[in-house]
Amino acid sequence: MLDYLGWLGLTIAIEGSAIFVLAPRGARTVWLLTGCAVNFMSHPPATWAVGSLGASWLAVELLVTGSEAVGFHMALGVAWARAARVALFANGISAAIGLAFAY
Repeated sequence: MLDYLGWLGLTIAIEGSAIFVLAPRGARTVWLLTGCAVNFMSHPPATWAVGSLGASWLAVELLVTGSEAVGFHMALGVAWARAARVALFANGISAAIGLAFAY
């Protein structure tokens, strides 16, 4: 369990940093909290799907990115394109770092 929580924490730290860079100055706290919330909702089922079901990591990562874009759009009220850019940027960075750890 500690291993999972460590990976979750690392994911939130990496994606939170990416979200911080893209967030408007006056709204960074709300954006960071939203980033944490969407990660808390997407990370457990994604980890389960890859680890227990043997689902494709890439397919799961694409689904996570899409679901997080929906979360950003709904929670922050930003346009779909902006929500997708934020999700793609944050997940792209964390996925690249995750691959570096894996290989």
